[in-house]
Amino acid sequence: MGCDMHLYVEKWIGNRWISISPLEYEYMSDNYTKRRLENVYNGRDYELFGWLAQVRCPQGNGFNPIGFPKSCSKKVKELFESWGVDAHTPSYLTLKDINTKFKGKIHISGLMNKVQWSKLEKSIKSKKPNWDLVYPYCQRTNQKNYVSFKIDVPIEWAFKYFNKDVIGFMEGHTWVKETKKHDEDTVRIVFWFDN
Repeated sequence: MGCDMHLYVEKWIGNRWISISPLEYEYMSDNYTKRRLENVYNGRDYELFGWLAQVRCPQGNGFNPIGFPKSCSKKVKELFESWGVDAHTPSYLTLKDINTKFKGKIHISGLMNKVQWSKLEKSIKSKKPNWDLVYPYCQRTNQKNYVSFKIDVPIEWAFKYFNKDVIGFMEGHTWVKETKKHDEDTVRIVFWFDN
């Protein structure tokens, strides 16, 4: 059974958090104008889940979950509550929190094809690592030509889609009209997981 993350972006406006996640149409609804919040990140990346909240693949340099925020936008709260007992490990992080730890390396381990591993090792030793050779890999296989590996990879590479889709989206919403300054504490993600 897989684990998925539900992630939404909020912005502090005035004196409350407002959801700024994009809206999408509910295609299965009889009312085609009805819209719902779109999940900003749709990947299933267990290393990322481990880095954000120690889920599935804990990362020592990541975050510990801090629970669902007491002050939250109405729409995000409704979505969270709609998952009932199936939602677990809720948390939230500001853009400033994320950027503070979005450096260094994360640990990846598993099994990969011997030839692929050999190419990856060679690229690392050459001081010009081709991190794209890390994928694909798996956790279990009965293939005889697979080897076990453990490797530390740069966070910027490992989470490049999270960086593009989530951090990039958040960075576009840091402007505070009242102060006429950018503030990374005024934008946050609220997220949880399901199994």
